[in-house]
Amino acid sequence: MKECKRLVFFGDSWTIGEISYGKDWEKVEKPFAKILGEQFDLPILNFSRPASSNYTILTQFIHYISHEYREGDFVFVGWTNWRRVCLLACNVRSSLEKTNSKVLYMPALKTNHRFTGESTGTMGWYHRQLNIKDDSLTLTDPLYQTIQSISAYETVKNICSEKNIKFIQTNSFCNDGFKENPHYRKIYNEDDPNWIEPKSEYNTLLDIVTQRWLKSGKKPLTTKKYCRLIQKQVISNNKIYPYLNTCMHPTPEGHKLIAETLAPYIKIKLEE
Repeated sequence: MKECKRLVFFGDSWTIGEISYGKDWEKVEKPFAKILGEQFDLPILNFSRPASSNYTILTQFIHYISHEYREGDFVFVGWTNWRRVCLLACNVRSSLEKTNSKVLYMPALKTNHRFTGESTGTMGWYHRQLNIKDDSLTLTDPLYQTIQSISAYETVKNICSEKNIKFIQTNSFCNDGFKENPHYRKIYNEDDPNWIEPKSEYNTLLDIVTQRWLKSGKKPLTTKKYCRLIQKQVISNNKIYPYLNTCMHPTPEGHKLIAETLAPYIKIKLEE
């Protein structure tokens, strides 16, 4: 067993620990990443950023691999809503090329935010893999958003595999990107050993703090409608979900519950 030296986190506002008690946003004193670091007696690095898209998470991961990676790091990735998008700077491509990894990635977009299927090797690959007939997409197209998330997911997975980095992943609050979007089914494997409880639809951080973790059956609504329903319930009666704030982020006690739930999965991975 390779000795783990640091816990490294990537994600959105859930993983960084943001919360709002009114108009302003602030960070909880002990987000679950910090609690896990204390529990395993390991230093942590947290590259998470509020409102990140999955591709933003990838760019943070690329920076880490290029500049701050150390042998013995353990990586946690908290993916986010697949409909979030980002614009990429040209240096993202050059940074990724410096890792010398044979991975999948999407080059920076042109200024008009449009690209053609065979204009790059990567886009051509996705069009062939996903059987995409329309070769012209825009930022608002769900298919474009899907491609960004798939590219991020595959790239992180491939780099971790090449560098023999132990890692584990889940999602903050969204599962229909991987579960319901038909294009994901060609990439996402429900037996993925690095995904926490991949066969359950109740496997997100939101499901932990709403105390529905690993509930049987399928979620009745899409992520957007499901989150709106829960938020209405929290606003009307915060005792229904005591670990979730009205801003739809974990309370300090919610972060403790998340750390408590994730710890056994991380422990198993560390001992492999």
